[in-house]
Amino acid sequence: GTGALAAAVLAARPKELRHDWIVVGRDRARTAAFAAAHGAAADSTARFLGTASPLTALIAATRCDEPLLTAGELAARCAPGAPVVDLGLPRNLAADARDVVDLADLADLERHAPGDRHDLATTIALIEQWIEQALARRERHSGVTP
Repeated sequence: GTGALAAAVLAARPKELRHDWIVVGRDRARTAAFAAAHGAAADSTARFLGTASPLTALIAATRCDEPLLTAGELAARCAPGAPVVDLGLPRNLAADARDVVDLADLADLERHAPGDRHDLATTIALIEQWIEQALARRERHSGVTP
């Protein structure tokens, strides 16, 4: 589920590279414990959605009936071309998010994942590679260091 995927993504990043990472969840105590165990900060879904703090990158993987962020909200919080991964079913982000960020969703991951499409390790490695490439492109084009 989402928790296993989040744990795998966090475990794939060295702890010293997680200082700006925020784990967002509905259950405050559970999110705080999970974030602390993985060397990241914690925030509630409501607070995260209610703020306009800038994002370097975003991995969205939650259960929702409607997209949580619109293209306009992403444009306000992310630099153009920022790496964003939407692992939600249904989508966590509005369909037009691709117009303002470098979006990869489940369909993109399925197209690019080699071999066993259900292999979590392969999916995590693909997400990590995609984020690193997007951040490198952003740095080259804007001179901004993440």
